[in-house]
Amino acid sequence: MPKISLTEKALRRLMSEFRSQTKDCEDITAEAIAANPRFLLLLRLNAGLSQTSFEQLLGMSKNIHKYETGAIRRMRRETAARFLAKIGRTAISEEVVIRNFRKFSKDSCGWFKANTLSEKASAARLLGAQTSLSKRASAQEEELANALKRAGYAVSVNFPTTSKSVVDLVIWGDPIVAIECKRLTTEKRREQTERIRELTYQGYKIKFYHRDVYLVALIEAKLPLQPSDYGELCGPYNAVCTNVRELVNYLNRTIGQPKSV
Repeated sequence: MPKISLTEKALRRLMSEFRSQTKDCEDITAEAIAANPRFLLLLRLNAGLSQTSFEQLLGMSKNIHKYETGAIRRMRRETAARFLAKIGRTAISEEVVIRNFRKFSKDSCGWFKANTLSEKASAARLLGAQTSLSKRASAQEEELANALKRAGYAVSVNFPTTSKSVVDLVIWGDPIVAIECKRLTTEKRREQTERIRELTYQGYKIKFYHRDVYLVALIEAKLPLQPSDYGELCGPYNAVCTNVRELVNYLNRTIGQPKSV
């Protein structure tokens, strides 16, 4: 579960808006949810469910995080009505919402234990990461970096974005593009699934510290990626590519060549 980035003050503002749109929580309509899908966060917290459990309840194919953060600003009324039917018409309590928000916020800190490091320890960790990673870029990273440079992109390899986060490749421009690479040689589906989850976790860490970065995953694998793999990765990653040529073509087509800085 990614760390909840919303503040309690902002959550209370959202709750106030929700009350005004639902007649003080007495008339929760599909129209209100469709107009502001962020209200789903309040319904989830009121139910005391994690994001994963809430997705399972709703039968969602998309990540609930995109609705809760406003990345998807509207939804179809029919979709909102279906969600409400599955959630049920339970009373919404601000006290319950805030209590569960605090609980999930505290629990999610386990994903980012590095936050508890002292400044000296963080600096030492960063120095160690820079020294170690700068000496051993993987063959996959070097291949991708060379291809991107030939295409005219300004690239940094193994770039430490914070004292607790290192990105495989960064393309400097507007937008800034971060790329995480993984080359999977296993022929065991379970092992590949575990590696996919590790890459997903890394993506959430990057997005936590750099919310506006455009994040892409490059996964070259012996086994074809399954829909469930893409489902995992679509949470933090804006795009998933399966070879270097596909990735370069994707960037040229959808983002355009960034200006060097």
